[in-house]
Amino acid sequence: PVGGPDGTIDHPWSYEHAFTGAGGAIHPGDTVWFRAGTYTLDQHRPITVNGTGETSRVVFRAYPGERATFAATSAADVDRIDVEASWLTLWDLEITNTSLARDRNRGASIYNNGNCNRFLSLVVHDGGHGFYNEPARYGVELIGSIFYNNGWRKGADTGRGDGHAMYIKSNPSPSNTCRPGQARIVVKDNVAFNGFGFGIHAYTDRAGESVSGALLEGNVPFNNGSVVDVSDSH
Repeated sequence: PVGGPDGTIDHPWSYEHAFTGAGGAIHPGDTVWFRAGTYTLDQHRPITVNGTGETSRVVFRAYPGERATFAATSAADVDRIDVEASWLTLWDLEITNTSLARDRNRGASIYNNGNCNRFLSLVVHDGGHGFYNEPARYGVELIGSIFYNNGWRKGADTGRGDGHAMYIKSNPSPSNTCRPGQARIVVKDNVAFNGFGFGIHAYTDRAGESVSGALLEGNVPFNNGSVVDVSDSH
């Protein structure tokens, strides 16, 4: 977690430096390994380094056999890991928030605002929204991840919960140029439980239109809403 000058296994970069491309040292097709430890998400942290295609993704992944945890420490309406890049893969990482305050908006642990991105085998817990996808984004895959204990009590009415494990927006356009003819967003084989809001909340933000191009398959949500006395969180 402590950054060094050259990005080697003995002197790794800080994650903030890697998220922005390490001054041009990270190229399409590269994998950046995160060693064991806790990386503090003390504020909004954008990822801006892009891949260029399916075989030339930029991959951010935990080092084999090690646990890399990104942890926010305060409850605030802040999107913590903000993926602004495209053709990026996040893999085998843990994202959490250690604050115990559940009386306010806790933001999104992962906010996706890029195309052709892949999110694999993540563990996302005790945040606000676990994963949020912007409705115009396409070619997005969220697969094999675990979400639990996400969300907050909504406003002064502590009987209502908010903060969804997977907040999936998908508009009809633009078309999916990453994988033409396929779903705009694939949400597959994820588990979501014990949240304040929904396990999966999917819709479009365009009036009069239905959710378009979202494939939900093999997901297991349960006990969402169990931490608040409310009938409208499922």
